[in-house]
Amino acid sequence: MKFTQPCPAYADCRCQIYAQRPQHCRSFECLLLKSVKAGSTTPPAALTIIQTARQRAEAVRQLLHDLGDHNEHLPLARRFRQLARKVEQTGLDEETTDKFGRLTLALHDLNLLLSEEFF
Repeated sequence: MKFTQPCPAYADCRCQIYAQRPQHCRSFECLLLKSVKAGSTTPPAALTIIQTARQRAEAVRQLLHDLGDHNEHLPLARRFRQLARKVEQTGLDEETTDKFGRLTLALHDLNLLLSEEFF
């Protein structure tokens, strides 16, 4: 099952409806949590992976912002796709081309980490 992201109940780094959260949220365990529970990944290593994911997500957010996308309530991938369509229609100057290239790589790096460690 896919969850709509970002979750509207998530604010200030926590679930605002935790006690009443839906069953699919109650039972969900990401790959990283399963690995920690199985003893394959230590808790400190898992925290490092989480910190890396947060840093990569923040890098994507910052590049999106630098390129004029300020729509914080949409998922990063959707914001990227919208920006890519805009870029195709309007073209880019050299500086913007560089930032868009860095954004593309940053999103790829984030997605790679998420798919390897969390999904």
